[in-house]
Amino acid sequence: GRLIAKRDKATGRVVTLDQVPHPTKKGKTTNRIAAPGEQVPVSNQFLVPDPKQRGRTWRRFVSLLEGMGYVVEWKVIKACDFGAPTSRERLFMIARCDGRPVVWPEPTHAKNPVKGQQKYKTAADCIDF
Repeated sequence: GRLIAKRDKATGRVVTLDQVPHPTKKGKTTNRIAAPGEQVPVSNQFLVPDPKQRGRTWRRFVSLLEGMGYVVEWKVIKACDFGAPTSRERLFMIARCDGRPVVWPEPTHAKNPVKGQQKYKTAADCIDF
């Protein structure tokens, strides 16, 4: 989505990409805050997503697919529910234009498996200690 310059909460001035020594943490660096009246080129601004535009690109993308005749569904799915040795969540989208319904797979793994499921895999299961 659209990006805007990050602003310092205390002063409202633009945060730059320049690194300077951190004022309180010895040996650490932080991003420099622009001086009062300083014009910071966009190429040197710390850019963040515009909260006023949140979701706009996603909604446009979905509406374009629907405009081409697709039925669109999406879900956030935990990888561990399908056998991956991680609990990270991923966004999945299915878009169909063949008139058939979107069918989501049933989880194959669980912390407390029921009939037909397996126990979650862990990263330790995959590491050769």
